[in-house]
Order: sequence, then C-alpha cells, then structure tokens
Amino acid sequence: MKTKISIFAVWLLFIFTLYSICSAQTGEIIDTIEVFVDSTANELTSFGDDYLDDTVWMPDELGGCLPVDVCYNSANNKFYLFGGRRVIVIDGATNNVLDAITVSSKGDISAANLWSELPQHRLVYNSINNKIYCATYDAELIVIDGYTDDIITIHTDPEIVNLAFASLIYIETTNRLYWLLNDYFTYRKIKMFDGENDEFLLEYSGTYWIYDIVCNPSGDKIYLSKDTNVRILNAFDFSLISYITLPIHPGTIVYNPTSNKVYADIRRYTWK
Repeated sequence: MKTKISIFAVWLLFIFTLYSICSAQTGEIIDTIEVFVDSTANELTSFGDDYLDDTVWMPDELGGCLPVDVCYNSANNKFYLFGGRRVIVIDGATNNVLDAITVSSKGDISAANLWSELPQHRLVYNSINNKIYCATYDAELIVIDGYTDDIITIHTDPEIVNLAFASLIYIETTNRLYWLLNDYFTYRKIKMFDGENDEFLLEYSGTYWIYDIVCNPSGDKIYLSKDTNVRILNAFDFSLISYITLPIHPGTIVYNPTSNKVYADIRRYTWK
C-alpha cells in the first residue's frame, strides 16, 4: 500500500473556536475573537501562482513514512519529512527520495491520538549550522547533519518514560533550540540547547501540561500555554516574567511580530 504526499483538504460543516489576543509586552488580554466558519464555502479552488508540481509516492526501495511534519534545508535544497520511525529526505530540485533515516524504534499512526490537535513541531532546521532536529516518539532528540544526512547526536531524558507528545522550536537570533516534552504521568519539561555544538544548557520543569511554546523574534522571551494561563519566561534562564490568566486552558499560541501580540486558541477541555 502506497502513501501519497500531497495536499489534503478536509471539509467540516462548521468550525467554532475562541481566540484570545494578549499583549506580548504587558501580559494583558486585549480582546477575544469568536471564529465561526461555514467551511463548505471554503473549498480550495485556486492556488493563484502556485500549482501541484509533483507527487512523491512511498514506500519505495528506501522505505517510507506517514508524514506528520516537514522542514526545508535551504543550504542543500532538501526537504525532510518525519513520520513514525523515519525521516525521509527528498531532493528539492528533482523531488526524488534521497534517503530514509531511521530515527526511532516506535511510531504512532493512530488517527485517534488524543494529542493530534495540538501543535507538534517534530522537525526544525538550524540555518546557521545546517542541522535538522527531530523530536521522536522514543522521547529522543535526533540531530542530523544537513550536508551528509548522518545522525550527529542523540539526546535523551531518562525522566520521560511515557511520552505523551513533544515539540520543537528553533530561534535563529540566539541560535537556541527548545525541546518540549510531556510525560503522561510525571514531568513536563522544556530543555534548552546551544545550536552551535548541541550542548544541553538548561531545563524548565513542572507538573502541569505544557501545550505549546513560541518565542519572540529577538529570542529573549518564551510564551507557554499551560493549564489556564499563558506564561512568559526569560528565554535564557527560564525565570518567570509574567503570566496571562485565561478562563479555560489555551492550546495553540502564535506570536505576531508586527503588532507584538500573542494569539491563544482557547480549548474546551482540560488535562492536568
């Protein structure tokens, strides 16, 4: 059975959600937006100047994956797709599969995954040192050389035994990587690494779920969505700067660099 990498569109009859807009400077809620979309009238009919260039079929002789995330290596014009146990490398010029890198001993293909709606950035690209970082289902951080596609380093955390979900953000301004880990039963952490030598620097740990993390462009503040608030931390030492209390817990958060605002998706359920 082959898996096709293409553009997928899912049409739901109605979508309803809430977004809170917070000041990234003062830590106050500025506004709340109710979003109601009749998605039957939102079908993709035109891509403007963009068009489907090619379709890559998997598996092939190198293997394959069910892709859940992708990143682009601008130095070598390569795409990396993560899914399950592998990272698939695709040539950006020819669309040929170049390699299949085994990064994990386990995977998750369940469509009913409890955390599937939460942002899980499994792949990020370090443009300064030409490295790709992958957060696996084994609770491992895999560092891949962007030139050779060899695995350089593997980081683990022995306290994360039952991984619920993980996510990554890379800040080019400070050349720092942040690895978010949530264990089902014990610790919820953010681990900081130096992008130059992949050295572990510091960790933020707690018992409440951390659903999403973003950073401002200057790289000095991190925003966390957790329990019923968005916390603002110093990105260098994880000290608390401020927090924004919300009526129910936020999920996805997005930073707007133009207006210096944080947008928080307020979800209808809570896990602690």
